[in-house]
Amino acid sequence: MRRHSVSRVLNFLIWLAYLSADSVAIFVLGHLAVHASGSHHLLIFWAPFLLLHLGGKDTITAFSTHDNELWRRHLLGLVTQASVAGYVISISSWQDRLLLAATVLMFLSGIFKYIGLIGSLLLLSFVVSEDLEELVLGKLIDLGMGDKKCWNFASFRGQIALRRWTAMCTIIDSADLPTSVMIWHTATELCYYGYDRSNNYHQTNKMKVSRELSNYIMYLVFKCDVMLRSSSKLIHSNTCKEINEAGSFPFETFERNLERRQQAATTIRVDIPSSSNNNEPITQVQLLKNNIKALTCPVLPRACTVVGEMGGMSADDRWDLIAEVWLEMLFYIAPRCGSAFHAQHLGTGGEFVTHVLLLMKLLGPFLPPPDA
Repeated sequence: MRRHSVSRVLNFLIWLAYLSADSVAIFVLGHLAVHASGSHHLLIFWAPFLLLHLGGKDTITAFSTHDNELWRRHLLGLVTQASVAGYVISISSWQDRLLLAATVLMFLSGIFKYIGLIGSLLLLSFVVSEDLEELVLGKLIDLGMGDKKCWNFASFRGQIALRRWTAMCTIIDSADLPTSVMIWHTATELCYYGYDRSNNYHQTNKMKVSRELSNYIMYLVFKCDVMLRSSSKLIHSNTCKEINEAGSFPFETFERNLERRQQAATTIRVDIPSSSNNNEPITQVQLLKNNIKALTCPVLPRACTVVGEMGGMSADDRWDLIAEVWLEMLFYIAPRCGSAFHAQHLGTGGEFVTHVLLLMKLLGPFLPPPDA
């Protein structure tokens, strides 16, 4: 379990130190630029050292997830501060060659570390492919041209796609959204590595888009905390622990371990009132009642049950179903991210899910009832 501090004073001090560290370094670097010509060489050695410091702290890359969107600001900082540090070094007269060599090495280390910081922040900003955009847009257009009685799909998170498969539908009904996402993400990876990784290009492209959508929804829920309750935050770490305890499962020895995991899954029973009609969304009260029990049920056996249900399908049918479930979850999440989440990302062009929400409003509207 990750350690967590609720002390506001300590949190404020860490925040203050995080924000002031760069400001202090920039001030000192500017001071060195003004007085470099008359300063001692050891004092000039601080210029590349401060550049190394500006490259980021080893223990904390970003104070919050919103800092990940500031990679452009850090890129500008790299250009300006590296120029200042290079200027300080260049105008000094170096008689000690060893100190000069150490300074140059420190300067290069600072640049590389700064680039590493920018790369880390950039990678944490999720970018979707054109194939995924076309998949989502095509689905919304198809729904818009269909029967208006089916426009309530944003009230479901996979139940419509799974209405013919009782076992898989029950697994989604019996868990809250974060747990369902974790189960289906695990099942998606199991299907890819266990069955279909070596299939033809058409199927591989379909897998790629489905896995990308799976990863994106995982990013929204477990990275951006979209619809993530405090009681659900341990699901991700618990699932990673399950997989680690399973050793090489699920990738190298998928087939051998699948039967054992499916047998373990049969011991898991989640008692929840099931809807008489799979087209009726499960209520929030039912999800709340089942929340504690869902947390105690391992994700991996339930994911294996999902994979086992899809084992008899062709690769095309299997990945069509996986894509449909993930699309349904995306349309379920989009109206429920909260206005604050969408507003925070407008400055960078908006999150992909924000564009999805706008399309849902324009092409439908495909929005759930206010109390759903």
